[in-house]
Amino acid sequence: MQDASPAPIALPPRNRFARAAVLAAAFAAVIAFYAWDVSPGRPLFGTFDGDGTYYNRLVKGFRSGHLSLQAEVPAGLMALEDPYDPKQNAPFGMHA
Repeated sequence: MQDASPAPIALPPRNRFARAAVLAAAFAAVIAFYAWDVSPGRPLFGTFDGDGTYYNRLVKGFRSGHLSLQAEVPAGLMALEDPYDPKQNAPFGMHA
């Protein structure tokens, strides 16, 4: 008995190029997304000033010997009766 498996069909050169172009575009899109996703609070293609991002402020706090953010607290927030109350601290952008 002979194995009746069909012979592989070769794609025409135009279809191979189109398939490769679509695959390359999808691969480039995935790589661009991952590059943007791991960027620390900046646009994908731009300059980076890491001083204002959350984790960089946290690292600066760790390096100075404490566990809080290295950021100045606004005077108005410090003057509130209850700074943890979302209604009182709304003007300072504490709760989004």
